[in-house]
Amino acid sequence: MQRIFDDPRTILILKESFEKDKLLKKIIEYAFSIGMISDIDSAYDAIIKRENLGSTGIGDGVAIPHAKLPSVNGVNVIFFYLPDGVDFESVDNNKVKYIFLIFSHEKDTTIHLKTLASIAKLVKNTDFIKSIKDNSSTLEIHQNLKKFWSEIL
Repeated sequence: MQRIFDDPRTILILKESFEKDKLLKKIIEYAFSIGMISDIDSAYDAIIKRENLGSTGIGDGVAIPHAKLPSVNGVNVIFFYLPDGVDFESVDNNKVKYIFLIFSHEKDTTIHLKTLASIAKLVKNTDFIKSIKDNSSTLEIHQNLKKFWSEIL
């Protein structure tokens, strides 16, 4: 399993405006471009299937779309920052600015759930979200994310 957030390519700032479905397609295409997934269509279908169960927008501007796929190695996470936010049908009806996309191997249920719990802890119990400013660079976000991630593990 790769170490989560070690690779700076796991951080991306998206300054364009998106509708939720187009955003999901865009972030899945990015996951494909960095080698996290091998099939865009099956990944998109899995994410949409999960979103249809209920939005993964957990409130406070955070969403955690996630899916398990047979072709993924271990647990992989990408963080996306959207300064303008997107309507993600979140539980609090606020726009989402911070997205953690998770793809795990279908047999890695325990680590998948631990990763979800760790991300929830990261955004609720640290100053990570406060550290992100509209003018933050990818490098700054990556450094802060690695710091706060190591503190919660």
